[in-house]
Amino acid sequence: MGRLLGVPTFLTQSSWNEEKEDASAIRKAKKADDDGQSLRMVQIPAVRRMQKQFTGHILRRTTDSRNWRDQTLLNLPPHKTIMGVLRLTSRETNIISERAEEAKARFVIMCSFSPSYSLASPQRIICKRTRQISD
Repeated sequence: MGRLLGVPTFLTQSSWNEEKEDASAIRKAKKADDDGQSLRMVQIPAVRRMQKQFTGHILRRTTDSRNWRDQTLLNLPPHKTIMGVLRLTSRETNIISERAEEAKARFVIMCSFSPSYSLASPQRIICKRTRQISD
């Protein structure tokens, strides 16, 4: 996509090498028998790197975006927030707790792949860029 759009970063030899390395890592991760966990751990850093490289080269459209005639591009109703009380069963609460623990475990693993995060302890993760601490 970047080469088709003429984004200079994607036209370099190092970009070609990164693409080959990413493709190789993805092929290897697909062979792992871990429900796609390895694949996600390989894809996430690659996607984040490419997102940074695309910065400033892609337009983002929103519901407020207008064309040259000052007409909205998307005719959507205004956003409405509805607040309500939801009572979960113990089974649903357990499922959410399990998913939260799995997400924390994946994040800890991702921290080992990403230089943007450091692991202060198994419970505390620090984002090096924003210095935010996640408990």
